[in-house]
Amino acid sequence: MVEKLIEYLLYEFEHQIRNGVYGLTQRELSYNSNRIEGSTLTKKQTAFLFETGALTSDGEIIRAKDIEEMTGHFAMFNEMLKTYNEPLTEDLIKRYQKIDEAIITSNANTYIETSFGTYSVAVALSMRNRLRELNAMDFETILRNKMEENYYEVLELKDLRNRRLEEDAEKMRLSILGKDGKYKDDKPLSVVDAYISENTVELIDPLNVLDEIESLKDKHTTLLSELETKIKISNATTFIEIH
Repeated sequence: MVEKLIEYLLYEFEHQIRNGVYGLTQRELSYNSNRIEGSTLTKKQTAFLFETGALTSDGEIIRAKDIEEMTGHFAMFNEMLKTYNEPLTEDLIKRYQKIDEAIITSNANTYIETSFGTYSVAVALSMRNRLRELNAMDFETILRNKMEENYYEVLELKDLRNRRLEEDAEKMRLSILGKDGKYKDDKPLSVVDAYISENTVELIDPLNVLDEIESLKDKHTTLLSELETKIKISNATTFIEIH
């Protein structure tokens, strides 16, 4: 029975099948182990982090330390699977601890460069996870959303007032022309045109808010793409030494 379980674990680990016994063990073991150490991540967040590499905060503040320790735990469980057939000795346990510490240290001291700045891998991981969220709570996303909300509220108000102006103007035309519309003198109608011209609401945007919104969106997309690529390259080319 145990041999069969190990067989399943190794097969699913090697093929990165995350919806079976390997995924279940990773999620439950990582959640409970880190919870004992004071992690604030929920089971849902732990599962999402394991399955996607991202994290949804639902507006909550998430400690970078919790993310680092959770991802480190995922890596450590993988290391345990690689050495499952070795005797469980004090030296092996110490090796696991050293690997865990080395991963956290490496992420804190390895840097990647993007078009928007240089970040440690630890910061880049946290930033990438935040940028992946649909309802991200970072300052720039909040600012962009507020700018967009205000811009389209004003735009809608402008359109509403102009529609009402056209309705009033149409009533004025009907009043001048009469029901049969046979009034021959067009001069009074020029008053209506002047009324529309003087009262039409225009949107004046000296700050080019729409351009700023698009610029922030482009920055979000570009930064996320760069972080995804740079983190993968860093993970593939960074080696840690265990003494």
